[in-house]
Amino acid sequence: MHLETESTSHGEVPTQSVEDGASTATGHPCLEEGCNYNLKNRHEFREHLKLLHGKDFTFNELEFMTYDEFFKWKLKFENDNQVQFIKPSGLKKRKHGYIQYFHCFRSGKYHNKGQGKRITQRSEKIGNICTAEIKMYIRENGKITAKVCNTHYGHGDSLSYMKLTEAEKKTIAHSLKMKIDIPVILEKLRNDMLESPNLARIHLTTRQDIKNIQRNFGLSVERHRDDATSVRLMIEEMATLDGDNPVLGFKFQGSVPPEYENFLENDFIIVLQNPLQKEMLKKFGNNVVCLDSTHGTNAYNFKLITILIIDEFGEGFPAAWCISNREDYTALKKFFGLVKKNLAEDLTTKFFMSDDAPAFHNAWVDVFGFSEHKLLCSFHFDKIIRSQVNRLISDKIKACEVYKILSIIFSKTGEEQFLTMFEKFKSDLIVDKDTENFGNYFLTNYEHRVKEIAKCYRLGSPVTTNNHLESFYKDLKYNFLCGKSNKRLDHCFYKLMEYIKNKGCQRIIKLERGKISSQIRTILSRHKRSFQLDFNQISKETEDSYIVKGEKSNYNVEVKEQSCSKTCSVKCSECNICIHEIKCSCLDSVVNVTICKHAHLVCRKRINKERSTHIPQDISTTISNIHNLIQNTNQKQQRVPDFLKNTEELLEEIRNQASRLDPVTNKAKFLEINAKLRNIVNFIKIGNQENKLPKSSANGNQNIITQNSFFSTKKKQQKIPNMLCKPSFQEKEDITKNFISAIVVPETDHEVYCLKKVPENEGKPLPKKEKNRDASI
Repeated sequence: MHLETESTSHGEVPTQSVEDGASTATGHPCLEEGCNYNLKNRHEFREHLKLLHGKDFTFNELEFMTYDEFFKWKLKFENDNQVQFIKPSGLKKRKHGYIQYFHCFRSGKYHNKGQGKRITQRSEKIGNICTAEIKMYIRENGKITAKVCNTHYGHGDSLSYMKLTEAEKKTIAHSLKMKIDIPVILEKLRNDMLESPNLARIHLTTRQDIKNIQRNFGLSVERHRDDATSVRLMIEEMATLDGDNPVLGFKFQGSVPPEYENFLENDFIIVLQNPLQKEMLKKFGNNVVCLDSTHGTNAYNFKLITILIIDEFGEGFPAAWCISNREDYTALKKFFGLVKKNLAEDLTTKFFMSDDAPAFHNAWVDVFGFSEHKLLCSFHFDKIIRSQVNRLISDKIKACEVYKILSIIFSKTGEEQFLTMFEKFKSDLIVDKDTENFGNYFLTNYEHRVKEIAKCYRLGSPVTTNNHLESFYKDLKYNFLCGKSNKRLDHCFYKLMEYIKNKGCQRIIKLERGKISSQIRTILSRHKRSFQLDFNQISKETEDSYIVKGEKSNYNVEVKEQSCSKTCSVKCSECNICIHEIKCSCLDSVVNVTICKHAHLVCRKRINKERSTHIPQDISTTISNIHNLIQNTNQKQQRVPDFLKNTEELLEEIRNQASRLDPVTNKAKFLEINAKLRNIVNFIKIGNQENKLPKSSANGNQNIITQNSFFSTKKKQQKIPNMLCKPSFQEKEDITKNFISAIVVPETDHEVYCLKKVPENEGKPLPKKEKNRDASI
């Protein structure tokens, strides 16, 4: 390295004519106070500042063998000095080689190319030239000489204006490619910033910077900046899949294709069904189908409509999707029509559940035909009744009574009892002037739909609410959309495809390893309860029919001889019987659709009497299907390793790798290696010492002892509960007796279990609160 002062062979700086303190010459103005000179180039600028203002400029001259060596030095030089040098032009031919200029990136003027619609941040350009410069001379023999002036002028700290280098961008892009979340990348950068003695540009990286890198490196799901164009490009990509294309049909805004003649020009619709969803709908669509829609998946208020089925594990599985701005009969019929065309077969469902909107069921009936049972979601019904009772009945005491009576009537499991109470309830609503308006509303909207709501008509149904759909929407929004309000439709499209891929992998895991679902857990709990009963309570009626004596009534248990499908997973592993092979007349079996304790008692007696001839199901076909869905990874058979030899090889590999690292440039890596090796040494020491803790006398499930703490003695104001509350068990009995005085309601040992008991004082008016009187007054 050589230090020298810049040559002044060009002569003195030319004197410029100044009039009224202002220069008339063109060029770059001097920023010193009281100076009106304008200079043509950097050389004149440096000479002017040196001769007239006493500024000192030092040049460093460096030699490099290759351009790569120069480029590595330049990156380090820029990082150390927190500045960047850019090329203003290309290589220039000289007598003995070439010359390349590198100017400070702050030098120059900002030229706004926009129309002023967007508010931009401050520009990195200072509106003048900076005196810092690198001249790179490329000799004929390939050697490089760099003449560096690192004295800047016209600006201060430039760290906030610097851009990320290509190497830093590639590092972040690699992390994104490895599916590392943006918050994790930011956390790593923040930790590095706190540990580093000097602040660098990469430490100032924001979430938007990472998103820009994600887009520029092609790691984003966006195919285009315009959302509509991006979605269209994604659809064209899906079209190359031929038979596995998940897009069944679409209509964009601004056009009306012939097959969408009933739609308006501004309408949008896209129907999606993955091949796995198609197979699941074929397999389980004959039992239960749930329909509902949700919002918040895009910024255009397009609804996400979902067809959901219940699999053999009792869990929901979305079978098809529709994204549209319409949720009426026309859009739903088109949705169902495309799904039926893709299935290429008829689909007859046993149970169909949706919300209170009639368009769902009407469109489904027109495409797939009537289902055996049309169910209204109990949650939606309860929500509507609550709002209408509060709105139409001004007397809040009567409103509470009406709501409780409705809840009791529609929870009855006997049809005759339900009809008797319902008829009396209708007449009472109309007679009373305070409830007449609500009575007219209720009879108009729900009298003809009691079979969709009343529990006595829903016995045997595996679902009572649309909780499976609500669970899916929650999983999609919080786990896949990260709990944020999604804006772009292409991102929603991509996340739906990711969801079904993840759902398919979860299904493969459940089929391979098994899954204890809520239904299985309920069946196993009933199996344990059956041990509280005695075999003497069973009396055989026929070969496949048994009577189990209860405390207050008897129950009939029937066993079916024909085996259930081998694919059924809802079974008791102890009794080797599934839910479809046995049934009981008790409420637990009828209402909760499970294998009750009476059925388990009969099964245990049959197993003790005759050995079970149950043959385990062959899962080879299932395994074959799993291998067709995922890529088969070749697992090499591992031999028993020689642990000592492997340890020595690993230690030798560590030595070799560490010897290749430069301790100056890889200081952080050496510190991390030392920390990990120190943990290993500590681990070995702990193993040799064989330290033991004293045996604990506390039970792992025992609650901790509450410590003494301070508490407030101020009396808290008691909150008045919501008047529209569910009736207690005693209220149910009293209301039922008042409605049907001649009918004795049979009480079973399951009724208390099935009906949720609430405190007796809930719903009753609270006593008046006494005023606090100060004794000193």
